[in-house]
Amino acid sequence: QEVLLGKSGSLASKSDFKPDKSSGWVPGKKTKHGEYEVEENHHKDFPEMHHVKIYKDGKHVGSLKGEKHGKGPLKIEKTELAKSEQGKGLMPKVYAHLINHHGYEIHSDSKQSPGGHSIWKKLHKEKGVSVVGHDENKGKDVPAEFDKSIDDHHYIARKADK
Repeated sequence: QEVLLGKSGSLASKSDFKPDKSSGWVPGKKTKHGEYEVEENHHKDFPEMHHVKIYKDGKHVGSLKGEKHGKGPLKIEKTELAKSEQGKGLMPKVYAHLINHHGYEIHSDSKQSPGGHSIWKKLHKEKGVSVVGHDENKGKDVPAEFDKSIDDHHYIARKADK
C-alpha cells in the first residue's frame, strides 16, 4: 500500500503520479543514489511541471511532484512513498540528491503536513545541504526554526557553501 500526501496532508490521486507519454509526462534519465534510482520527468505541454520517481530494485516506490519555472527553484507540491519505504529517511535523501547532483534549489509549501515538516527537519542534517526559512513579508531568508508551528514556515534547501 502507498500513502499519497498532497498539500496540507490531503490525499493525492494515484493518477497524479503516472508519468507516461499518453498523459503528457516524458520519462527522464535515471540516476543511481545508493540502493535507489531517481528519475526526473517533465511534462511535454507544461515544462514547469516536474515529477521525480524513485525506484528500488526496479520497482516504483515513491514520487514527488512540483513546479519549476525556468532556472528557478523546485516548489514541492506532493509526495508519495510506499509504506515499505516509510520511516527510513528516504525523502530527505532524495531531496539532497536533487540538490547536490542535479543543481536544484527546493522550496517547501507554506502549509506543511507533519510528514512534510519531518522531511525538512531531517533534510537540514544531510551532507552538502543548507536549509533556511523564508520570511515572505520581509522577502528575505531567515534561520530555519523547526520547532515552530508547521504552518508558519516556508523552507528553502540549496547546496551548502563549502
